[in-house]
Amino acid sequence: MPKGGYIMYQYSLFLFRQSYAEYFYFKIDLLYRFLNSDSQSTVFQQQRELVLDQVKLIDVYRLLNAHFPEEMSVDIGKQVIIMNSVGQEVKIVMNDYSMDVYAPSILEADEWFFKYIKSLHPHIFVVNFTSQDYGWMLPLSKNKLYQL
Repeated sequence: MPKGGYIMYQYSLFLFRQSYAEYFYFKIDLLYRFLNSDSQSTVFQQQRELVLDQVKLIDVYRLLNAHFPEEMSVDIGKQVIIMNSVGQEVKIVMNDYSMDVYAPSILEADEWFFKYIKSLHPHIFVVNFTSQDYGWMLPLSKNKLYQL
Protein backbone atom coordinates (compact mmCIF):
# COMPACT_ATOMS: atom_id res chain seq x y z
CA MET A 1 0.00 0.00 0.00
CA PRO A 2 1.37 3.47 -0.86
CA LYS A 3 2.48 5.86 1.83
CA GLY A 4 -0.87 7.67 1.71
CA GLY A 5 -2.61 4.52 2.97
CA TYR A 6 -5.10 4.24 0.10
CA ILE A 7 -5.86 1.17 -1.96
CA MET A 8 -4.25 0.85 -5.38
CA TYR A 9 -6.05 -0.78 -8.28
CA GLN A 10 -4.10 -2.62 -10.95
CA TYR A 11 -4.89 -2.24 -14.63
CA SER A 12 -2.90 -4.32 -17.11
CA LEU A 13 -2.54 -2.96 -20.63
CA PHE A 14 -1.76 -5.14 -23.63
CA LEU A 15 -0.81 -3.69 -27.01
CA PHE A 16 -2.26 -5.89 -29.74
CA ARG A 17 -0.97 -5.98 -33.27
CA GLN A 18 -3.48 -4.52 -35.72
CA SER A 19 -4.54 -7.69 -37.54
CA TYR A 20 -5.21 -9.51 -34.26
CA ALA A 21 -6.99 -6.52 -32.72
CA GLU A 22 -9.33 -6.37 -35.70
CA TYR A 23 -9.98 -10.11 -35.67
CA PHE A 24 -10.56 -10.36 -31.90
CA TYR A 25 -12.27 -6.98 -31.44
CA PHE A 26 -15.68 -8.49 -30.60
CA LYS A 27 -14.24 -11.56 -28.85
CA ILE A 28 -13.21 -9.90 -25.61
CA ASP A 29 -14.12 -12.86 -23.40
CA LEU A 30 -11.73 -15.03 -25.39
CA LEU A 31 -8.99 -12.40 -25.12
CA TYR A 32 -9.51 -12.15 -21.37
CA ARG A 33 -9.17 -15.91 -20.92
CA PHE A 34 -6.03 -15.92 -23.07
CA LEU A 35 -4.43 -13.05 -21.14
CA ASN A 36 -5.49 -14.48 -17.78
CA SER A 37 -3.77 -17.79 -18.50
CA ASP A 38 -0.76 -18.44 -16.28
CA SER A 39 0.70 -20.96 -18.69
CA GLN A 40 4.47 -20.90 -18.95
CA SER A 41 4.53 -23.26 -21.94
CA THR A 42 6.65 -22.39 -24.93
CA VAL A 43 3.61 -22.50 -27.22
CA PHE A 44 1.73 -19.99 -25.05
CA GLN A 45 4.73 -17.66 -24.95
CA GLN A 46 5.04 -17.86 -28.74
CA GLN A 47 1.35 -17.07 -29.14
CA ARG A 48 1.70 -14.08 -26.85
CA GLU A 49 4.71 -12.80 -28.81
CA LEU A 50 2.80 -13.29 -32.06
CA VAL A 51 -0.28 -11.23 -31.15
CA LEU A 52 1.18 -8.55 -28.85
CA ASP A 53 3.60 -5.70 -29.46
CA GLN A 54 6.42 -5.23 -27.01
CA VAL A 55 6.23 -2.31 -24.61
CA LYS A 56 9.27 -0.03 -24.46
CA LEU A 57 9.97 2.05 -21.37
CA ILE A 58 11.64 4.82 -23.35
CA ASP A 59 8.57 5.34 -25.56
CA VAL A 60 6.22 5.58 -22.58
CA TYR A 61 8.65 7.82 -20.69
CA ARG A 62 8.97 10.27 -23.59
CA LEU A 63 5.21 10.42 -24.03
CA LEU A 64 4.52 11.12 -20.35
CA ASN A 65 7.52 13.42 -19.84
CA ALA A 66 6.05 15.80 -22.42
CA HIS A 67 3.01 16.25 -20.16
CA PHE A 68 4.42 15.72 -16.64
CA PRO A 69 8.13 16.59 -16.55
CA GLU A 70 8.13 17.55 -12.86
CA GLU A 71 5.91 14.78 -11.51
CA MET A 72 7.78 11.73 -12.82
CA SER A 73 10.55 9.51 -11.57
CA VAL A 74 11.94 6.56 -13.48
CA ASP A 75 13.77 3.45 -12.31
CA ILE A 76 15.18 2.03 -15.52
CA GLY A 77 16.59 -1.08 -13.84
CA LYS A 78 13.19 -2.05 -12.44
CA GLN A 79 11.31 -0.78 -15.53
CA VAL A 80 9.09 1.49 -13.41
CA ILE A 81 7.67 4.98 -13.91
CA ILE A 82 6.16 6.71 -10.87
CA MET A 83 4.09 9.86 -11.14
CA ASN A 84 3.27 11.91 -8.02
CA SER A 85 1.17 14.99 -7.49
CA VAL A 86 -0.75 16.31 -4.50
CA GLY A 87 -0.44 13.07 -2.56
CA GLN A 88 -1.69 10.94 -5.46
CA GLU A 89 0.55 8.33 -7.05
CA VAL A 90 0.31 6.41 -10.28
CA LYS A 91 2.86 3.68 -10.85
CA ILE A 92 3.55 2.06 -14.22
CA VAL A 93 5.48 -1.21 -14.29
CA MET A 94 6.74 -2.23 -17.70
CA ASN A 95 6.78 -5.90 -18.70
CA ASP A 96 7.85 -7.36 -22.03
CA TYR A 97 4.34 -7.57 -23.45
CA SER A 98 2.24 -5.53 -21.02
CA MET A 99 2.15 -2.56 -18.67
CA ASP A 100 0.74 -2.76 -15.16
CA VAL A 101 -0.72 0.54 -13.98
CA TYR A 102 -1.36 1.01 -10.26
CA ALA A 103 -3.65 3.91 -9.32
CA PRO A 104 -6.07 4.85 -6.52
CA SER A 105 -8.98 4.73 -9.01
CA ILE A 106 -9.81 4.50 -12.68
CA LEU A 107 -10.17 8.30 -12.69
CA GLU A 108 -6.55 8.88 -11.67
CA ALA A 109 -5.37 6.18 -14.07
CA ASP A 110 -7.19 7.96 -16.88
CA GLU A 111 -6.11 11.46 -15.87
CA TRP A 112 -2.45 10.54 -15.50
CA PHE A 113 -1.95 7.79 -18.02
CA PHE A 114 -4.78 6.33 -20.12
CA LYS A 115 -5.64 9.49 -22.03
CA TYR A 116 -2.01 9.87 -23.11
CA ILE A 117 -1.12 6.26 -23.86
CA LYS A 118 -3.89 6.11 -26.45
CA SER A 119 -1.70 8.18 -28.78
CA LEU A 120 1.19 5.70 -28.47
CA HIS A 121 -0.66 2.64 -29.74
CA PRO A 122 -4.13 2.29 -31.32
CA HIS A 123 -5.02 -1.23 -30.10
CA ILE A 124 -4.80 -1.38 -26.31
CA PHE A 125 -6.74 -3.96 -24.32
CA VAL A 126 -7.14 -3.13 -20.60
CA VAL A 127 -7.75 -5.72 -17.89
CA ASN A 128 -8.40 -5.46 -14.17
CA PHE A 129 -7.87 -9.10 -13.23
CA THR A 130 -9.15 -8.55 -9.67
CA SER A 131 -12.58 -7.28 -10.68
CA GLN A 132 -12.57 -9.12 -14.01
CA ASP A 133 -13.29 -5.90 -15.90
CA TYR A 134 -11.78 -5.70 -19.37
CA GLY A 135 -12.16 -4.15 -22.79
CA TRP A 136 -10.59 -2.15 -25.56
CA MET A 137 -9.37 1.32 -24.72
CA LEU A 138 -10.39 2.73 -28.11
CA PRO A 139 -12.96 1.57 -30.64
CA LEU A 140 -11.81 0.48 -34.07
CA SER A 141 -12.29 3.11 -36.74
CA LYS A 142 -15.79 3.04 -38.19
CA ASN A 143 -14.72 1.56 -41.51
CA LYS A 144 -13.17 -1.40 -39.71
CA LEU A 145 -16.13 -2.25 -37.45
CA TYR A 146 -18.06 -3.95 -40.22
CA GLN A 147 -15.24 -6.05 -41.66
CA LEU A 148 -15.83 -9.26 -39.76
